[in-house]
Amino acid sequence: LWICCSLLVLGALTAQAAKEKKGTSRKLAPIAEQEAPKVVKDTSCGSRSRPFVVATWPSVPPFGWTEVVKAPYKTEVYEPYGLFYDLFRDVAEHNNKTANFYKTDSIQKAEEAVIAKEADILLGYYYDSNPYAKLQPLYPAVIQNPIVIVTLKGNLPPQKPLENLKGKKGIMRQDENLYTLVHSMLPENMRITQVLSAEAAFQQLLSKQADFIITSRYSAEAELRRFKIKDQVDISDQIKHPSIFFAMAKDNPCLKETQEFFKQYMEPIINDYDGMGDLLRGKIDSWQDRFLYAQPLKAAPDPEAVMLPAAQENPEPSAPDS
Repeated sequence: LWICCSLLVLGALTAQAAKEKKGTSRKLAPIAEQEAPKVVKDTSCGSRSRPFVVATWPSVPPFGWTEVVKAPYKTEVYEPYGLFYDLFRDVAEHNNKTANFYKTDSIQKAEEAVIAKEADILLGYYYDSNPYAKLQPLYPAVIQNPIVIVTLKGNLPPQKPLENLKGKKGIMRQDENLYTLVHSMLPENMRITQVLSAEAAFQQLLSKQADFIITSRYSAEAELRRFKIKDQVDISDQIKHPSIFFAMAKDNPCLKETQEFFKQYMEPIINDYDGMGDLLRGKIDSWQDRFLYAQPLKAAPDPEAVMLPAAQENPEPSAPDS
């Protein structure tokens, strides 16, 4: 009896299942399509898609210099060095920013590139509160640059050297861009000649074609070590100590954003006096090491050889914002 009842129930269930199967179509439920997450492109100033483009001094160690490196297939690559570029690049990279180098062959052309917005930031700018200046300094100043007088040993007046060198012939370097800062301090009729480079300036001094050089204290230290003539000269106390800034064009669209970046990340480093001193001395040492095996600079056998065609005597001062 139990067997018969079981068979009847099983048959009924099988018939019901067959009926349901015949009238119902079954399939897996579809998986909902999900949109790929949108990647927001970072277009902020200093990002990979909008890197900072920086111009720096090409021939004024320890602040900035450019070296030509031979690359494969005989191409030449210009690589920037110095306090200003290394400082900005390192701070940018540590804060997920990118800095690209804009190559120029003079301070003046670097400034022109920033005014034209071909470059964003000029790494090295003298600002004297001129309301007509086209560049906006980023505060605070990176460093103060004492300006000094260099003479051959024993020729530096013990007091007030600038006034007591009246009637003597002086030299300034065009690549330092210092003339506009000191021309108002010069005694009347003081003879100043501008030459192209540090080598030309110091060789004229050694050859007694010039009596003194007006130059940056830090740049003088770097070049005297390079030429191995530090024991042959005297250096005065500072006659002026202008501040050097980083600067941007006033109408650069990245100005406000860069000012905020500068204040947040650069200012703490700049305000560390001891740390900045270590960085500066390190760059002077680095410049000296590049000429470790070079011969000392000597007086030119032909004194006329050191008088460069591009030298300017008593040049007219350029605009005070340069």
